[in-house]
Amino acid sequence: MMIACVAAMLAAGSGLKAQEVTIVLMPGYTWISIPTTDTLDFETALGSFTPAVGDMIKSRWGAASFRSDGHWRGSISEFYPGYGYHYYSSRNVPVFLTFNAQQPSQQVVVTTDTPQFITAISAIGGGEVTTNDGTYILVKGLCWATHETPTSNDSYLEEGSGEGSFSATMTGLNWSTTYYVRAYAVTPSGTVYGEQQSFTTRDGIPTLTTDSITSITAISATSGGNITDDGGLSVTARGVCWSTSPNPTVSDSHTSNGTGTGGFTSSITNLEVSTT
Repeated sequence: MMIACVAAMLAAGSGLKAQEVTIVLMPGYTWISIPTTDTLDFETALGSFTPAVGDMIKSRWGAASFRSDGHWRGSISEFYPGYGYHYYSSRNVPVFLTFNAQQPSQQVVVTTDTPQFITAISAIGGGEVTTNDGTYILVKGLCWATHETPTSNDSYLEEGSGEGSFSATMTGLNWSTTYYVRAYAVTPSGTVYGEQQSFTTRDGIPTLTTDSITSITAISATSGGNITDDGGLSVTARGVCWSTSPNPTVSDSHTSNGTGTGGFTSSITNLEVSTT
């Protein structure tokens, strides 16, 4: 049984077409491996070979059996290149199997969503993986980098397996930096990438205004401000600051009036009489 498997793999590696690769199926179980670089369904790969009712194919993902209706039925339906399979022959004599090299008509399609909700340090991306040929999607996810055509060797997030759409939050990004992102899908025969998208993180500088000073007394006054844009970062403190010198900073006297964007009012206290 092991000789049949090795013979098939050596023939494929020597550059022969798959139609020229013939192996022997012994009664009971035989290890086989499809000698092509493409995923093929059982009926296409086996070509003119006619399985017997009761034959089975088993893999790490599941099994299928050949039924009386002339079709394979079960939880798997395709051969993936590079993986071994157990073929159970219900015949009591050896039979010859010649693989067919017909190319599959459908392929895995991966699309990359346009990144959204971009901040100075994060962004949300995603994509969709579809296949009409039943190829098993081992992993799908998102990869990104500051250089073009990123791969899963760069920063990446895995978002499960199988077909379907997904979203992922990219974090730990640098301010004011352009990133390139692609969705990807890992199949038994390789990794498929979607088209490239790009985005630039925000600069982290908020947009704000200082309110006019009102309610001035000998020792106090009222002011405030309005933060209309956080610049892509969370506002962890806001208020007004003051000094007897121009251009005061938070190192001088200051208030603390909450967090986040929006308007706020500040009470300036403990002032000196007749002082600018």
